Amino acid sequence: MDFRRILSALSFPGLVCLLPCLSPSLGFSQTDTPFVSLFNGTDLTGWSVKTAGTTIKEFATIKAGYIDLESAGGAGWQWLYSDKQYTDFDLKLKFSAPTGEQGNSGVNFRSFWDPNDAGGYLNGPQVDIYTNNNWRTGLVLDMTKGDERWFWPNLPDWTIAKSNVTTPAGWKFNYFPDWNDLEIRVKGMTVSTIVNGIPYANWNGEGVLNDALHKSKTVGSTGYIALQAHSDQKVTIYFKDIKIADLATVAVRQPLRPSDRGLGPMGPASPAETYSLDGRRTAIPAGGAASGCGLFVVKEAGARRLQAVIR
Repeated sequence: MDFRRILSALSFPGLVCLLPCLSPSLGFSQTDTPFVSLFNGTDLTGWSVKTAGTTIKEFATIKAGYIDLESAGGAGWQWLYSDKQYTDFDLKLKFSAPTGEQGNSGVNFRSFWDPNDAGGYLNGPQVDIYTNNNWRTGLVLDMTKGDERWFWPNLPDWTIAKSNVTTPAGWKFNYFPDWNDLEIRVKGMTVSTIVNGIPYANWNGEGVLNDALHKSKTVGSTGYIALQAHSDQKVTIYFKDIKIADLATVAVRQPLRPSDRGLGPMGPASPAETYSLDGRRTAIPAGGAASGCGLFVVKEAGARRLQAVIR
């Protein structure tokens, strides 16, 4: 079978292909998620600068393959704002900071920059990064005006003390030149974080992230990712290896059979099946789709692209 001709036949917009019987080297295994890099290591392509209460625009620079965010403090809010918005996702990145710096930063998600809000403001939830009280790193708070408080742990405002949380066994925090790993997974209304391989926050935001206030601000259910430099405190914080997996699902529309002549129909169209982007089948209708080796024409929910996935 000439797989090169088959793959060539698939090279048109709007398709995702599922190749259950081909070599794993042609796609992702069931346990691997197709992550996409959000930082190329050389410039800020894919990001834009957003600031509030300051004229500072050059707070983000590139040094040796990482992003250096710096603020003198008292200069107003500063963010690096993603060009694309996300709903359900798995975000992984590395961060670090010099010892002794306040480093009050964070990663906003499902957030939205409103240029008309007091001259510009980023509403939405955030995973905290704080290199001074480093036990705060990985906790979840809200920067949405009208609900400015900690989500996890559940507190009435932004005031927090070490006694409010218990860091899990194995907790650690690294300072530059060493790096920390942060993973943020958002699925539905559930937000979970992992810091240096240790699970930390696990919060169900049902009834909060999707309440009337957050909907009115266009945040909570979907939105943009942003790397923050705090407005009040001196900040030096570094980021690198930023990548994201969009956890949107894909739906199988029409099964096709590969052959040495290219692609041909495999009988009538099957009922739609749903797959996650990492290849797991999440819904199988009665009767199912055609089994065995086959290529399926699928339409991704959201951005369209050609992606080989191993079932």
